[in-house]
Amino acid sequence: MKVKEITLDCGTFLIYEDYMVGTIFEGADFNEECKYKLWDICKTNFENRSFGYISNRIHSYSVDPTIYLDTSKKFEKLKAIAVVSKRKMHRSNFQLEKQFFKSPLMLFEELNEAKT
Repeated sequence: MKVKEITLDCGTFLIYEDYMVGTIFEGADFNEECKYKLWDICKTNFENRSFGYISNRIHSYSVDPTIYLDTSKKFEKLKAIAVVSKRKMHRSNFQLEKQFFKSPLMLFEELNEAKT
């Protein structure tokens, strides 16, 4: 059951008990500013609990894969990131992003698979 929904300049984030689903807006630039706002959401909602993040990639947007480098260190309670996409480009970008994130990073075609 969804606890709350938060909308930022870069996307919408659905907060659940032990995970979050982020959908970045079409054409957005997921940059450092958006990353820090997302970190604030994580601190507020998952302060002392383990959680997962699901990137629901239904739109095209840009992301610098190096943003993952300090995310693993900043959030020890972030146990995994799931990327959901059927697009070939997103799936190949996933392989690059995987090199920068130290915790499990998994790829799914369906949102319900990632939630499970």
